[in-house]
Amino acid sequence: MGITDTKKGLTVTADDTGIDNVDILLDLDMRTGSLVDETRWLDGAAGAAGAYPGSITGFTATNDNTINNAGGSMRMVTVRVQAKAAAGGNIIFSTDTTSTDGQDGTPVSKVIAIVGRNDRVAHTIVGTIDGTDPLKINLTPSNAAADSDLTVLLM
Repeated sequence: MGITDTKKGLTVTADDTGIDNVDILLDLDMRTGSLVDETRWLDGAAGAAGAYPGSITGFTATNDNTINNAGGSMRMVTVRVQAKAAAGGNIIFSTDTTSTDGQDGTPVSKVIAIVGRNDRVAHTIVGTIDGTDPLKINLTPSNAAADSDLTVLLM
């Protein structure tokens, strides 16, 4: 645990005022298939994008995220947060574009919901989605010993 944690192309950063430790425990990708407007699957990774091949010879195996792209969707993420002080703090989610730590090409744009909280000790950390920054969760620890796991949905 530390002030920042990165897994599967997702970074969560604590403000180091009220919260000083974060750890991504779970990052569940909830993608369901190709983007609605994605047509590269029609050409079998050969020829012009969106063109139906008309024959089986055009189909070529690919192993990258540039063709037949599943695109972004929701991610369910569980983050362990630990308080530094009994003062308000926050965590901010962002897409990691610099490391090679399993980037999957799925950017995040906002926190949809806080769906659960598991308090690991008798002291709580209450979270609310920030009204101005869609990737920020404001946290209020009950005291400096607060330690909770938050489960959120990200888009």
